[in-house]
Amino acid sequence: MQKYSIIVFGGAGRTGSEVVKLALEQGYTVSAFVYHNPPARILPDSPQLKIIEGNARDYQQVKAALTGHDVVINIIAPKIGDKKNYDISVVASQNIVKGMQELGIKRYIGQAGAWATEYIEDASLLMQIGFKVFWPLRQIYSFKKNEDRIVKDTPLNWTLVRCGILSNGKLAPVKTHMPRYKCGLLEIPHISRKSVAQFHLDILDNPEYYKQTPVIFS
Repeated sequence: MQKYSIIVFGGAGRTGSEVVKLALEQGYTVSAFVYHNPPARILPDSPQLKIIEGNARDYQQVKAALTGHDVVINIIAPKIGDKKNYDISVVASQNIVKGMQELGIKRYIGQAGAWATEYIEDASLLMQIGFKVFWPLRQIYSFKKNEDRIVKDTPLNWTLVRCGILSNGKLAPVKTHMPRYKCGLLEIPHISRKSVAQFHLDILDNPEYYKQTPVIFS
């Protein structure tokens, strides 16, 4: 299997760090784009890892970070309480896909909650109430829909991965549904961050997932 050079935006986050660690274990060369240099315990000390500290709102910093990579995995997302940054996923995605097209990088993998963008009617009743009533989720939902549109309007070989509720559990087999999954009335599917990381790496060069929106959970 070809060993790509991968850049993970949001590489020091709880899911992004799992992607970075697993990619290194599997022999890839990895860059982690981070807003602040993380504590040593977050990411491994590896000669195959480059940590790039930068601001995803700054196009020139994003383009410079992208240079020399084959695959982009974008896991940048706002924290629930960080209202001033609810738009970060949109701004970051705009800068990333613009830079990718200028540099000729084709493969893009993005991530969102399974029902945080399109097909919210497929979510369980509890999740629909949360997205419609809880103001922060409504805002994030709105921005995530815009992020989707930005990516889908490009000629990139994109995949937008829809994840169940994320946990810190162990690696487990993944159930995949494309392009959507209809939940039961009170169903709330979960998936571990380790399983999400493995899925991202499993589909790196699989054309069956190009321009697709797989829903995954365990």
